[in-house]
Amino acid sequence: MENLQGFEYILEMAINPLHEVMLIASTLQEILQKEHGGKTQILPELDLAYSYKFKIATFDRDAYGNVLYPTKETAGVAGLYVWLKKMGYELIFANDFSLDIHGIDAVALDKKTGEYVICEAKGSSLPKIKSFSSYLKKTKNKGRQLSYEWCWASLIDYAFQASTSGIFIKLVEPIIMKKIKRLLCVSLLNKTIYGYTVRETKVWREAEMNEKAWFKESYDLAKQLDWYKEIVTLAKPNISFKPTA
Repeated sequence: MENLQGFEYILEMAINPLHEVMLIASTLQEILQKEHGGKTQILPELDLAYSYKFKIATFDRDAYGNVLYPTKETAGVAGLYVWLKKMGYELIFANDFSLDIHGIDAVALDKKTGEYVICEAKGSSLPKIKSFSSYLKKTKNKGRQLSYEWCWASLIDYAFQASTSGIFIKLVEPIIMKKIKRLLCVSLLNKTIYGYTVRETKVWREAEMNEKAWFKESYDLAKQLDWYKEIVTLAKPNISFKPTA
């Protein structure tokens, strides 16, 4: 009951709908920190690069030393992580920490440009790589995967779960300001009785995928931009969670 009253106190400070979502995300993040002490400070998806943690030692390997992954999805994500690390990207978020939200697989920082990159990973046991469009499904409520509409809707989903609220806070400004890039990584897999190994990885970046009109199509965030400018101008900084007695 105290937490609910505390949320009511926080939301009374919201100056527009976007500010309300931002306050909820900030409050959830603070509650998580208070409940778990300093542990949440080192959650990889919040601030730290953690690509070094993907030197996987827990999975079995085949006779050739290739890592065996239990599912296509896991192998596809592993292929993405390996590529990001090889190319020098800083991995700042992975959806491993989401309890039940399906959306953005990973977010990386391009240290050369300072841009955030929203990543989608796929694993396929088919013999050949297909066109990138064939891997990006049209979702029921959020538009097509990796479209700007899908990126925004997925980010909003993350605002309402404590374990992912940190990445919402980090990306809300870059997405509204349209300072993000998108990336698709497809790993072709070999299937064995023990699991899947990655045999080849294909990556499409923003410029390549923009050749398709549906991918390049913008998503109207003009209202959100106006709200964000209002927040920056008028909102009080560092509003803390204060449960009422």
